[in-house]
Amino acid sequence: MTKEFKEINDPKSWEKYFKTLLKYHLGQANVFDIPDQNEGDWGVECYTACGQVFQCYFPDAQHSVTKLYEKQREKINDDLKKLTITNANVWKEIFINHGIKVKSWVLATPLFNNKMLAKYIAKKTKEVRDLNLDFIDENFRVSVQTADDYPLEQQQLANCFTQLRLNVDVVSDDDLAEWINENVGFLSDLHPKLVILAEHDETEINNQKHVISHFYLNYQNMLDVLSRDYPQIHISVIDCVNARKNSLKQRISFLGKQKAPSTLLEEHIEQLEKDLESVVPNIFGGTRTDMCYGVIASWLIECPLRF
Repeated sequence: MTKEFKEINDPKSWEKYFKTLLKYHLGQANVFDIPDQNEGDWGVECYTACGQVFQCYFPDAQHSVTKLYEKQREKINDDLKKLTITNANVWKEIFINHGIKVKSWVLATPLFNNKMLAKYIAKKTKEVRDLNLDFIDENFRVSVQTADDYPLEQQQLANCFTQLRLNVDVVSDDDLAEWINENVGFLSDLHPKLVILAEHDETEINNQKHVISHFYLNYQNMLDVLSRDYPQIHISVIDCVNARKNSLKQRISFLGKQKAPSTLLEEHIEQLEKDLESVVPNIFGGTRTDMCYGVIASWLIECPLRF
Protein backbone atom coordinates (compact mmCIF):
# COMPACT_ATOMS: atom_id res chain seq x y z
CA MET A 1 0.00 0.00 0.00
CA THR A 2 1.34 3.44 -0.82
CA LYS A 3 1.82 5.95 1.97
CA GLU A 4 -0.58 8.27 0.14
CA PHE A 5 -3.37 5.74 0.70
CA LYS A 6 -3.46 6.83 4.34
CA GLU A 7 -4.17 10.39 3.23
CA ILE A 8 -6.82 9.47 0.63
CA ASN A 9 -9.94 8.41 2.42
CA ASP A 10 -12.72 8.26 -0.16
CA PRO A 11 -13.33 7.02 -3.73
CA LYS A 12 -13.32 10.48 -5.31
CA SER A 13 -9.97 11.53 -3.84
CA TRP A 14 -8.45 8.20 -4.94
CA GLU A 15 -9.86 8.64 -8.46
CA LYS A 16 -8.45 12.17 -8.69
CA TYR A 17 -5.06 11.06 -7.37
CA PHE A 18 -4.72 8.10 -9.72
CA LYS A 19 -5.83 10.07 -12.77
CA THR A 20 -3.24 12.70 -11.93
CA LEU A 21 -0.55 9.99 -11.87
CA LEU A 22 -1.70 8.85 -15.30
CA LYS A 23 -1.55 12.38 -16.68
CA TYR A 24 1.97 12.82 -15.34
CA HIS A 25 2.89 9.48 -16.93
CA LEU A 26 1.21 9.81 -20.33
CA GLY A 27 0.64 13.53 -20.69
CA GLN A 28 -2.53 15.50 -20.10
CA ALA A 29 -3.59 15.32 -23.76
CA ASN A 30 -3.46 11.51 -23.82
CA VAL A 31 -5.86 10.78 -20.95
CA PHE A 32 -9.60 11.20 -21.49
CA ASP A 33 -11.92 11.49 -18.48
CA ILE A 34 -15.43 10.08 -18.42
CA PRO A 35 -17.77 12.19 -16.25
CA ASP A 36 -20.12 10.22 -13.98
CA GLN A 37 -22.57 12.96 -12.93
CA ASN A 38 -25.33 11.52 -15.10
CA GLU A 39 -25.92 7.82 -15.75
CA GLY A 40 -22.62 6.88 -14.07
CA ASP A 41 -19.38 6.36 -15.99
CA TRP A 42 -20.48 3.34 -18.09
CA GLY A 43 -17.83 1.21 -16.40
CA VAL A 44 -14.90 3.42 -17.38
CA GLU A 45 -13.26 6.15 -15.29
CA CYS A 46 -10.96 7.25 -18.09
CA TYR A 47 -9.20 5.89 -21.17
CA THR A 48 -6.00 6.70 -23.00
CA ALA A 49 -4.95 7.38 -26.58
CA CYS A 50 -2.93 4.14 -26.54
CA GLY A 51 -6.00 2.00 -25.78
CA GLN A 52 -5.89 1.56 -22.01
CA VAL A 53 -9.15 1.73 -20.08
CA PHE A 54 -9.12 2.46 -16.32
CA GLN A 55 -11.68 1.96 -13.62
CA CYS A 56 -10.93 3.08 -10.07
CA TYR A 57 -11.87 1.21 -6.94
CA PHE A 58 -11.27 2.47 -3.40
CA PRO A 59 -11.87 -0.22 -0.77
CA ASP A 60 -12.87 -0.04 2.84
CA ALA A 61 -9.61 0.12 4.80
CA GLN A 62 -10.99 -2.46 7.24
CA HIS A 63 -11.42 -5.20 4.62
CA SER A 64 -9.63 -8.47 5.28
CA VAL A 65 -7.47 -9.88 2.48
CA THR A 66 -10.27 -12.27 1.49
CA LYS A 67 -12.99 -9.63 1.65
CA LEU A 68 -10.92 -7.22 -0.41
CA TYR A 69 -10.39 -9.89 -3.06
CA GLU A 70 -14.12 -10.53 -3.22
CA LYS A 71 -14.92 -6.84 -3.58
CA GLN A 72 -12.28 -6.28 -6.24
CA ARG A 73 -13.43 -9.34 -8.16
CA GLU A 74 -17.00 -8.05 -8.02
CA LYS A 75 -15.91 -4.63 -9.25
CA ILE A 76 -13.98 -6.14 -12.17
CA ASN A 77 -16.89 -8.34 -13.19
CA ASP A 78 -19.53 -5.59 -12.95
CA ASP A 79 -17.59 -2.91 -14.81
CA LEU A 80 -16.26 -5.21 -17.54
CA LYS A 81 -19.87 -6.14 -18.17
CA LYS A 82 -20.73 -2.42 -18.55
CA LEU A 83 -17.93 -2.02 -21.09
CA THR A 84 -18.52 -5.14 -23.15
CA ILE A 85 -22.27 -5.84 -22.84
CA THR A 86 -24.49 -3.21 -21.19
CA ASN A 87 -22.88 -0.19 -22.88
CA ALA A 88 -21.02 -1.99 -25.67
CA ASN A 89 -22.69 -0.01 -28.47
CA VAL A 90 -21.81 3.31 -26.85
CA TRP A 91 -18.18 2.31 -26.36
CA LYS A 92 -17.96 0.87 -29.85
CA GLU A 93 -18.99 4.22 -31.30
CA ILE A 94 -16.58 6.16 -29.08
CA PHE A 95 -13.52 3.98 -29.67
CA ILE A 96 -14.07 3.34 -33.38
CA ASN A 97 -14.59 7.06 -34.04
CA HIS A 98 -11.36 7.78 -32.15
CA GLY A 99 -9.54 5.06 -34.05
CA ILE A 100 -8.69 3.30 -30.79
CA LYS A 101 -8.62 -0.43 -30.11
CA VAL A 102 -8.95 -1.24 -26.42
CA LYS A 103 -5.83 -3.15 -25.47
CA SER A 104 -6.35 -3.36 -21.72
CA TRP A 105 -8.84 -2.76 -18.94
CA VAL A 106 -7.17 -1.81 -15.66
CA LEU A 107 -8.59 -1.84 -12.16
CA ALA A 108 -6.84 1.05 -10.40
CA THR A 109 -6.89 0.35 -6.67
CA PRO A 110 -4.67 1.33 -3.72
CA LEU A 111 -4.03 -2.27 -2.68
CA PHE A 112 -3.45 -5.54 -4.55
CA ASN A 113 -2.55 -8.28 -2.08
CA ASN A 114 -4.21 -11.55 -3.15
CA LYS A 115 -2.72 -13.82 -5.83
CA MET A 116 -6.20 -15.24 -6.48
CA LEU A 117 -7.06 -11.94 -8.13
CA ALA A 118 -4.31 -12.59 -10.70
CA LYS A 119 -5.99 -15.87 -11.54
CA TYR A 120 -9.38 -14.17 -11.81
CA ILE A 121 -8.22 -11.41 -14.16
CA ALA A 122 -6.66 -14.03 -16.45
CA LYS A 123 -10.07 -15.69 -16.64
CA LYS A 124 -11.80 -12.38 -17.39
CA THR A 125 -9.21 -11.61 -20.08
CA LYS A 126 -10.17 -14.75 -21.96
CA GLU A 127 -13.89 -14.08 -21.55
CA VAL A 128 -13.60 -10.62 -23.10
CA ARG A 129 -11.41 -11.85 -25.96
CA ASP A 130 -13.94 -14.57 -26.73
CA LEU A 131 -16.63 -11.91 -27.29
CA ASN A 132 -14.80 -10.81 -30.47
CA LEU A 133 -15.91 -7.20 -30.14
CA ASP A 134 -14.93 -4.77 -32.91
CA PHE A 135 -13.39 -2.24 -30.51
CA ILE A 136 -11.43 -4.77 -28.41
CA ASP A 137 -7.90 -5.69 -29.49
CA GLU A 138 -7.20 -9.39 -30.05
CA ASN A 139 -4.44 -9.23 -27.41
CA PHE A 140 -6.68 -7.50 -24.86
CA ARG A 141 -5.79 -7.99 -21.18
CA VAL A 142 -7.37 -7.27 -17.83
CA SER A 143 -4.93 -6.11 -15.14
CA VAL A 144 -4.69 -4.46 -11.73
CA GLN A 145 -2.54 -1.42 -10.95
CA THR A 146 -1.77 0.52 -7.79
CA ALA A 147 -0.01 3.87 -7.36
CA ASP A 148 3.20 1.90 -6.82
CA ASP A 149 3.23 1.13 -10.54
CA TYR A 150 4.05 4.83 -11.05
CA PRO A 151 6.96 5.57 -8.66
CA LEU A 152 8.40 8.53 -10.56
CA GLU A 153 4.97 10.06 -11.03
CA GLN A 154 4.26 9.64 -7.30
CA GLN A 155 7.47 11.48 -6.54
CA GLN A 156 6.67 14.25 -9.02
CA LEU A 157 3.26 14.73 -7.43
CA ALA A 158 4.63 14.59 -3.88
CA ASN A 159 7.35 17.09 -4.79
CA CYS A 160 4.68 19.65 -5.64
CA PHE A 161 3.65 19.80 -1.99
CA THR A 162 6.55 18.56 0.15
CA GLN A 163 9.21 20.92 1.43
CA LEU A 164 12.62 19.29 1.05
CA ARG A 165 15.54 19.89 3.36
CA LEU A 166 18.56 17.99 2.06
CA ASN A 167 20.66 16.26 4.69
CA VAL A 168 24.15 16.24 3.18
CA ASP A 169 27.47 15.18 4.67
CA VAL A 170 29.37 18.07 6.25
CA VAL A 171 32.71 18.87 4.62
CA SER A 172 35.23 19.16 7.46
CA ASP A 173 38.27 21.45 7.32
CA ASP A 174 40.57 18.43 7.26
CA ASP A 175 38.63 16.81 4.41
CA LEU A 176 38.67 20.09 2.50
CA ALA A 177 42.43 20.56 2.90
CA GLU A 178 43.11 16.96 1.85
CA TRP A 179 40.86 17.29 -1.21
CA ILE A 180 42.59 20.52 -2.32
CA ASN A 181 46.04 18.91 -1.96
CA GLU A 182 44.92 15.87 -3.97
CA ASN A 183 43.30 17.91 -6.76
CA VAL A 184 45.92 20.45 -7.74
CA GLY A 185 45.55 19.56 -11.42
CA PHE A 186 41.75 19.68 -11.25
CA LEU A 187 41.95 23.16 -9.69
CA SER A 188 44.43 24.50 -12.25
CA ASP A 189 41.76 26.41 -14.23
CA LEU A 190 40.52 28.07 -11.06
CA HIS A 191 43.72 29.95 -10.22
CA PRO A 192 43.73 32.42 -13.18
CA LYS A 193 40.14 33.39 -12.40
CA LEU A 194 40.96 33.94 -8.73
CA VAL A 195 43.90 36.17 -9.67
CA ILE A 196 41.38 38.50 -11.33
CA LEU A 197 38.63 38.14 -8.73
CA ALA A 198 41.06 38.68 -5.84
CA GLU A 199 43.04 41.38 -7.66
CA HIS A 200 46.36 39.51 -7.34
CA ASP A 201 46.17 39.34 -3.54
CA GLU A 202 47.78 35.96 -2.73
CA THR A 203 46.17 35.68 0.70
CA GLU A 204 42.74 36.39 -0.74
CA ILE A 205 43.39 33.99 -3.63
CA ASN A 206 44.15 31.21 -1.15
CA ASN A 207 41.09 32.04 0.99
CA GLN A 208 38.80 32.07 -2.03
CA LYS A 209 40.23 28.76 -3.25
CA HIS A 210 39.20 27.16 0.05
CA VAL A 211 35.75 28.78 0.04
CA ILE A 212 35.04 27.85 -3.58
CA SER A 213 36.30 24.30 -3.05
CA HIS A 214 34.02 23.97 -0.01
CA PHE A 215 31.00 25.17 -2.00
CA TYR A 216 31.94 22.76 -4.79
CA LEU A 217 32.17 19.71 -2.51
CA ASN A 218 28.96 20.64 -0.70
CA TYR A 219 27.18 20.95 -4.07
CA GLN A 220 28.46 17.54 -5.17
CA ASN A 221 27.11 16.05 -1.93
CA MET A 222 23.74 17.69 -2.63
CA LEU A 223 23.65 16.19 -6.11
CA ASP A 224 24.46 12.75 -4.67
CA VAL A 225 21.50 13.01 -2.27
CA LEU A 226 19.15 14.22 -5.01
CA SER A 227 20.27 11.47 -7.39
CA ARG A 228 19.74 8.81 -4.74
CA ASP A 229 16.53 10.01 -3.06
CA TYR A 230 14.87 12.39 -5.55
CA PRO A 231 15.93 11.39 -9.08
CA GLN A 232 13.28 13.47 -10.82
CA ILE A 233 14.31 16.60 -8.92
CA HIS A 234 17.93 15.75 -9.71
CA ILE A 235 17.12 15.81 -13.43
CA SER A 236 15.29 19.15 -13.10
CA VAL A 237 18.19 20.72 -11.19
CA ILE A 238 20.81 19.50 -13.69
CA ASP A 239 18.79 20.80 -16.65
CA CYS A 240 18.32 24.17 -14.96
CA VAL A 241 22.00 24.44 -14.00
CA ASN A 242 23.22 23.50 -17.47
CA ALA A 243 21.02 26.16 -19.05
CA ARG A 244 22.40 28.82 -16.71
CA LYS A 245 26.01 27.66 -17.21
CA ASN A 246 25.60 27.88 -20.98
CA SER A 247 24.21 31.40 -20.62
CA LEU A 248 27.19 32.44 -18.52
CA LYS A 249 29.69 30.91 -20.94
CA GLN A 250 28.04 32.68 -23.87
CA ARG A 251 28.01 35.95 -21.96
CA ILE A 252 31.75 35.80 -21.38
CA SER A 253 32.63 34.39 -24.80
CA PHE A 254 30.69 36.85 -26.91
CA LEU A 255 30.39 40.00 -24.81
CA GLY A 256 33.85 40.03 -23.24
CA LYS A 257 34.66 42.12 -20.18
CA GLN A 258 31.92 44.72 -20.27
CA LYS A 259 31.22 44.00 -16.60
CA ALA A 260 33.50 43.19 -13.69
CA PRO A 261 33.72 39.41 -13.04
CA SER A 262 32.39 39.74 -9.50
CA THR A 263 29.36 41.69 -10.74
CA LEU A 264 28.76 39.14 -13.47
CA LEU A 265 28.86 36.25 -11.00
CA GLU A 266 26.53 38.01 -8.56
CA GLU A 267 24.00 38.53 -11.34
CA HIS A 268 24.12 34.88 -12.38
CA ILE A 269 23.87 33.63 -8.79
CA GLU A 270 20.73 35.74 -8.34
CA GLN A 271 19.25 34.55 -11.64
CA LEU A 272 20.15 30.92 -10.96
CA GLU A 273 18.37 31.02 -7.61
CA LYS A 274 15.24 32.34 -9.35
CA ASP A 275 15.56 29.59 -11.98
CA LEU A 276 15.84 26.90 -9.30
CA GLU A 277 12.93 28.35 -7.36
CA SER A 278 10.77 28.02 -10.47
CA VAL A 279 11.66 24.37 -11.17
CA VAL A 280 11.98 23.12 -7.56
CA PRO A 281 9.98 25.57 -5.42
CA ASN A 282 9.77 23.08 -2.55
CA ILE A 283 13.50 23.06 -1.76
CA PHE A 284 14.18 25.31 1.22
CA GLY A 285 15.53 28.73 0.27
CA GLY A 286 18.80 28.31 2.19
CA THR A 287 19.45 25.05 0.39
CA ARG A 288 18.83 26.70 -2.97
CA THR A 289 21.29 29.47 -2.09
CA ASP A 290 23.99 26.96 -1.14
CA MET A 291 23.26 25.09 -4.35
CA CYS A 292 23.69 28.27 -6.39
CA TYR A 293 27.08 29.02 -4.86
CA GLY A 294 28.05 25.40 -5.50
CA VAL A 295 27.09 25.71 -9.15
CA ILE A 296 29.18 28.84 -9.60
CA ALA A 297 32.07 27.15 -7.78
CA SER A 298 31.76 24.19 -10.13
CA TRP A 299 31.85 26.51 -13.13
CA LEU A 300 34.88 28.42 -11.84
CA ILE A 301 36.76 25.16 -11.24
CA GLU A 302 35.77 23.21 -14.34
CA CYS A 303 35.33 25.79 -17.09
CA PRO A 304 38.50 26.49 -19.13
CA LEU A 305 37.28 29.95 -20.23
CA ARG A 306 38.98 33.01 -18.79
CA PHE A 307 37.42 36.28 -17.68
